[in-house]
Amino acid sequence: VIPIRREGKGEVGGLTLDESATGATLFVEPPVAQALMNELRELEREEAREVLRILREQTDALRPLLSLLESSQEALVEFDSLYARARAALAWQGRAPGLLPPGTRHLTVVDGRHPLLLERREGAVVPFTLTLEEGERVLVVSGPNTGGKSVFLKALGLMALLAQSGVVPPVGRGTRLPLFRDVFADIGDEQSIAESLSTYSAHLANLKDIVLHAGPDSLVLIDEMGTGTDPQEGAALSRAILEELVERGTLTVVTSHLGALKRLDVPGSGVANASLQFDPDRICLLY
Repeated sequence: VIPIRREGKGEVGGLTLDESATGATLFVEPPVAQALMNELRELEREEAREVLRILREQTDALRPLLSLLESSQEALVEFDSLYARARAALAWQGRAPGLLPPGTRHLTVVDGRHPLLLERREGAVVPFTLTLEEGERVLVVSGPNTGGKSVFLKALGLMALLAQSGVVPPVGRGTRLPLFRDVFADIGDEQSIAESLSTYSAHLANLKDIVLHAGPDSLVLIDEMGTGTDPQEGAALSRAILEELVERGTLTVVTSHLGALKRLDVPGSGVANASLQFDPDRICLLY
């Protein structure tokens, strides 16, 4: 387009496409430009027709190979996934764990580490080694605040899920994990104003789901069990739930500061205690 004064429109002719804010200037596509644009648009339409013809021709040539192309794409996706998982295993220095049948009543984790801690690369990550013997169905973990209890709990769940997803978790040689049909987790504060859920009632909703559905081939992870209410009431409810899970043979790991839960570890109870340590001399957490 070209800008012309309004009074010169009759001399130039052509198509007016717009005008200035004051109306004194018109933006006009002159007749010579119209002819050139018509020619350009025709060439563009011819180009589009030719592109479509070539694509149809190539599609017809490839159509007999459709099943082979689909198989090739699936193989490339699988190789890409394997390559990514192999790189992750090397970066984590992980070792493929032994997988035990569902319902197996023991597990061993050697040099387990949370993968996100490894990704942060801020100082050395302290690994953990855990062995639950036959008959130890519930593990109660205690220890100081910020000592790593919740991270340990999340790492254990991640290791089980990663292994069952075909991803080598960040564990050492000698790790043996059962196959779990379900993993239940009550970790964090799920308080909801919209759902009228307090911190404690949100925990209760999760615990109800666990009690209704957890079985002998499930993994249950509960963080800060029994908190959010009166300590005696929380301890009584927690004890009842843990005894029910022991009866079902459900592998359960909970963290808690409640002394009543620590006292459940008696011969034949199916409950074992563990703790994360604190160095009182250096006043530091040992994770």
